[in-house]
Amino acid sequence: IPTTYKDNSYLNDIEKLLIGLNTTIDKFLMDEDLLTQFIFSKNNIEISRCRRSKGEKYFPSYLIAKFGFKVSNYEFPETLYSSEMVEYYAGKYKDLFSFYKETSKEYFGFKTLAKVPYFSYDNQFTGAEVIKPNQDQIYAYSNVKTYNECPFKYYLNRCLKIDPFETSFALKIGNIAHHIFEEQFKDDFDFEKTWESAVNKEEFEAKEKIILINLKKQIKAASDASVLHYKKHLGSIDGTKQYKNELKLKIQIDDHTYIRGNADKVVIINDQYVFVVDYKTGSESFSPKELEYGESMQLPTYALLLANSKEYENYKLVGLYINNVIEKSFKETKEEDDLIPKHLKLKGVTLNDEKIVALLDNTIADGESSFINNISFKADKTFKAKSAVISEQEFENYRQIALEFYKNKDLEIRSNNFEIKPKVFNSNKEACKYCSYRDICYVKESQKHYMSEQAKEDVE
Repeated sequence: IPTTYKDNSYLNDIEKLLIGLNTTIDKFLMDEDLLTQFIFSKNNIEISRCRRSKGEKYFPSYLIAKFGFKVSNYEFPETLYSSEMVEYYAGKYKDLFSFYKETSKEYFGFKTLAKVPYFSYDNQFTGAEVIKPNQDQIYAYSNVKTYNECPFKYYLNRCLKIDPFETSFALKIGNIAHHIFEEQFKDDFDFEKTWESAVNKEEFEAKEKIILINLKKQIKAASDASVLHYKKHLGSIDGTKQYKNELKLKIQIDDHTYIRGNADKVVIINDQYVFVVDYKTGSESFSPKELEYGESMQLPTYALLLANSKEYENYKLVGLYINNVIEKSFKETKEEDDLIPKHLKLKGVTLNDEKIVALLDNTIADGESSFINNISFKADKTFKAKSAVISEQEFENYRQIALEFYKNKDLEIRSNNFEIKPKVFNSNKEACKYCSYRDICYVKESQKHYMSEQAKEDVE
């Protein structure tokens, strides 16, 4: 004090001086005069100052030297007449000890004076009837996945609609990529124009625009690979094929429960066979081993939706795939003989029928599929042992696993079971990581649900 002003207004000090307005110096001197009058209008006055506030450092006023004011450091009062103040200071010094391991005579003194219920907050979900027994529920995999990861997170997000949603860079890239893949089979498709149109709908920081340069090349490569596969290497010459993107599917599993989903890419061959592709700009994969934990359920969900859809129930499901658009490592290179980069191959499961696989990718005639990961033939045109193929019964098993998953989660949700119970799969995959609700739930270590002893060891 008094306030100092910067010469950064619309009119600078020289311009103000020419037209008779107060300059920053004038305003400073007027503030000093008013403050001086106020101080000396009192018989006895004490003025305090902070050293730091909100990251800013504060310095003593020059008025101390100008008027010869006495400066003294604040001393802790010997007597406190309020039990609330005692508890306040006890909590304050406990904070300093808990977070910074600071100890002092005040810490030990207040520790014996006040029994503060420190860290005794009960964060347990005590119950609320937000879902009625006969209420219609429509589930998409994404929100049931949230419940599976942590019921309380589902409660905050889906029931209370507390959505701290921020459009992340990854989400923007996902939106752009999906727009490209939606348009890529149109006769007038132009990648550059479609890319610019999609990018202009989003807002990017300068550093993000630099990353976009590389991602543009990768998304174009993914689009080119998808078009190449569909137009030149999919289906027999005389056969028919249909391509559908963002296919909306919805089924009913009981009087009040529905499951819906949007399949990124559905291809029908020869009016008999169908396969599904889910585009991912992240590193997601399909792992059958995770199904018992309720994870990797998206592809089985598509299998369930197709089998129970009137339009597609008579088609034979021959493939469930994830198409990872962005490569994990910039070191990955495309071999000279590869039609597409290895990371763009479809990853998932294929029906164990050699003739059908030849329809899915005619390059398999050379011994290895150029477009489907882990599919290769031996010399006698039968599958190699490590090929990712399954039987029709295993496809049916996936459908039943998905159906039971939704039924069980629906039962738990209708029971209003929203306890704080985040799952931990490993150090890289746990529900609390990057969770937007951590400042609400105050999750305790004892509430975490480790999916295996190995998972607990990995995190520790």
